[in-house]
Amino acid sequence: MAKVKLGLKGMTENNVLTLARLIVEMLGKSEHFPDAEEIVAELSAALEDSQAKAQEYDATENLLKQRLTEKRGSFGNLRTVLTRTAEFVQSRSGGRPEVIASAGVPLRKEAAPVGLLPAPRGVRVLAINNAGELTIKWGRVRGAVSYQVQLAIGDDQWNWVFAGSVTKTKLKVTGLQSGVKYWFRVAALNTNGLGDWSQIVPKMV
Repeated sequence: MAKVKLGLKGMTENNVLTLARLIVEMLGKSEHFPDAEEIVAELSAALEDSQAKAQEYDATENLLKQRLTEKRGSFGNLRTVLTRTAEFVQSRSGGRPEVIASAGVPLRKEAAPVGLLPAPRGVRVLAINNAGELTIKWGRVRGAVSYQVQLAIGDDQWNWVFAGSVTKTKLKVTGLQSGVKYWFRVAALNTNGLGDWSQIVPKMV
């Protein structure tokens, strides 16, 4: 025995309307369903209501799109006029903050002067495969232009000598003596000079 299958699940609203129109038209004419007048009338009324609501929705959606476009254009114009107003206030104020503030225009925050940088953190000294070579790594310091690495040899921990300068956060040091203990420290450099030195890290080659 055959069974009907509407397949409404996942069907688009337009396809539902199309299916309903088809059934109203064909069921109303079919000689096999002489008593279908009532259900056809009910389906036809539901179809007309859905079509009307869909049309109302489409009209509202189009109106909303139009209103959204108009709103965006209006706010774009407002931003443009605000910018011109701020330029007017700036040009008449002579750069005096009290005059700018008197117009209700926000003041730009002055950049804080950059002093010496803090010490790099997370300094590590790593042995690599080649004899007499070590790699020093550390954490990035914001605002650093470059980094300077110094080393001290053996028991003379405070006799620091230049080991290298890099813009990255690592440096490979070569030419070290096997069986000798080395001490390393790192400092960040900016336009104001060399910042604080990092913690001292020892390493036996």
